Amino acid sequence: MLKILWLVDALLLIAALAIAIFSTGQDQAGRAIVWFFPIAMALLLLASFGAGRLGLNGIATIVAAVAPLVAVVVIGTSARSFIEQRRNSSGASYWTDPALRRMATAIVAGDTAAIRVAAREADINAVGKDNMTPLTFAIGRQPSVVPALLSAGADAAKVVPNTLTPLAQALRAPESVFTALLNAGADANGDGDSGASILVSAIQTRSYARYAALIAHGADISKADATGRTALIVAAEERLWNIATDLINRGADVLVQSRDGASVSRVIERADENTRAEPEFSQFAQVARAAISKSSSNQRP
Repeated sequence: MLKILWLVDALLLIAALAIAIFSTGQDQAGRAIVWFFPIAMALLLLASFGAGRLGLNGIATIVAAVAPLVAVVVIGTSARSFIEQRRNSSGASYWTDPALRRMATAIVAGDTAAIRVAAREADINAVGKDNMTPLTFAIGRQPSVVPALLSAGADAAKVVPNTLTPLAQALRAPESVFTALLNAGADANGDGDSGASILVSAIQTRSYARYAALIAHGADISKADATGRTALIVAAEERLWNIATDLINRGADVLVQSRDGASVSRVIERADENTRAEPEFSQFAQVARAAISKSSSNQRP
């Protein structure tokens, strides 16, 4: 009887290890939970085997019988996790409305015709679980259908409290999606990541195309983030000399300092020899020094 339990436990341990090894889509806490079960089963099996070798067959049998219960828990937990992952990836978990679920399925499939049909039957700007809208779902899952959603009535400027705007979420999407949202009315002066303006956040993605699109749609180049950094300071710190030069030519304040003392002057002063040898930096430094000199003169009484 004991040997049969050991054999069953060993087979279940192999299954639990396989689930842990091939499990995907888990965050750090989820992976820790999934790996806890095979480790616990292995320890129980070793404890049972050790008790058996010492002649404590009763204890060995009890411990060996506990291991299958652990296996049931790991299989059940992993199965629920897998089902939830599938539901999230398909959009089924975000909405209860059948039409919205059909729209989510069409988004995942990249079926623009089905999206248009679903849009006639559902509120295309409905907010579901986790503050998800069909538009933000598409930005994260299937960015290629964003233009179809916008043409079907999705609100590019919709702001959901405590959630990144569609434009901010599109910072990680293709540049064409970002531009499509701006063309559809997204706010070029809205918030980006971590309290920064969308312009600052776009610069931090090191994308000139996103920067240029925001400028074309009237982004405020003087807006500062929580630390007092403007788009110009961020561009200079990111060594994006072309963007920094363009901002100065557009009238960005070259004298502004952040709360921790960051400024255009400091970036120039701290540039190393290799940086100073870069043609783009040389042009930036020349334009910046001229602007600093002019601004300083204008401020003198």
